[in-house]
Amino acid sequence: MVLLVVAWFAVTQPMLPDRPDGPSPKSADPARLLTHVSVLTNDFLPRNWEHPDNLSRAAEYIHDRFADAGGIVTYQPIEMDHRFYRNVIARFGPDGQERIVVGAHYDVYEDFPGADDNASGVGGLIELAHLFGSAPPPVGVELVAYALGSGPIKGIPFSGEA
Repeated sequence: MVLLVVAWFAVTQPMLPDRPDGPSPKSADPARLLTHVSVLTNDFLPRNWEHPDNLSRAAEYIHDRFADAGGIVTYQPIEMDHRFYRNVIARFGPDGQERIVVGAHYDVYEDFPGADDNASGVGGLIELAHLFGSAPPPVGVELVAYALGSGPIKGIPFSGEA
């Protein structure tokens, strides 16, 4: 019986090593995440490509939250049908060629509030920013809030530069 308990214990324990350097990241804050989703779904409606002013206000909100978390934040301008939009990019960790890009779009389909398309994704990006701000990653990370669900538009390559 003891052998079975020891075997069960050995098999069910995580095998990942402890983080070798730096502090452990804090947990995501569910209340803060709910606030971000609520703000995006209530304060910037409608939030689709036909309402660039609302998307611009949403971009400023996201920019400010990324900056509050300690990210190096830039805008990447894009154009679609003679309208201008901005992707919001926050950088964490060391500079270099190697990097991880995590993204979510902050526009919505038609005039829907878009909690699941994609305010929740952007809220998650903002929470990642807080985690990376408190415990910088060992490799460069770019968190990108795309203005339009299709990402880069009209041949403007994504470079992370505004």
